[in-house]
Amino acid sequence: MKYGRIWKIAHRGYIQNHPHNSIPAFRDAIREGFDMIELDLQLCSQNKIIIHHDKHIGGFPIESLRYEQIKMKIPELVTLDDFFQEFTEYKKLKLYFDLKGKEQLATYLKKYLINNNINTQNIYIGSFNINHLQILKETGAKLGFISCSKYTITQYCDILRKFHFLSVDKSILDTDIVNICRGLNKKLFVFTCKDQLDENYIKMFDIDGIVSNIKLDLF
Repeated sequence: MKYGRIWKIAHRGYIQNHPHNSIPAFRDAIREGFDMIELDLQLCSQNKIIIHHDKHIGGFPIESLRYEQIKMKIPELVTLDDFFQEFTEYKKLKLYFDLKGKEQLATYLKKYLINNNINTQNIYIGSFNINHLQILKETGAKLGFISCSKYTITQYCDILRKFHFLSVDKSILDTDIVNICRGLNKKLFVFTCKDQLDENYIKMFDIDGIVSNIKLDLF
């Protein structure tokens, strides 16, 4: 028996017809009925929070470039501020911020959320970097550890007790991870579903959400 309905999580928006992490991709994710939108956050050299995945562009670290320089190469680039201005009814959405890059990102994100009075009830924030998550503990957002690596049961338990969810690469998904999350009453997300074969495999497990590039046949 499944623990609950599996959430459909749009990986960088719904990207079949639009660039990753773009406003049109986010709009399409809503239109196509995804339960949650995943977007990648990092800092440019001006410490603006931009929505972008890759840490380098043209051989240069994103964090070393000004927003205008990045925008010239990626015209669809938006900041987190652009996102909230576009989606003024964001409280009706579930959002999943995937943090990239240096630890200062978490500090600037915390300030942004507080200074702009962002309602974090439906905001999930994940990172491979536990220090990111420690900084964001008092924001009211639901925090989660992202992993592509296997840990021992004890290590997983020690990590997950501090946070709300675990997000794992499909390559390491197994019943041990499921049982740990269930035992600790934590949500479990799996990434990234790229085709029907991936979907069929991931759905074999008792999970809470699938981060996907495709529309999912879930019920």
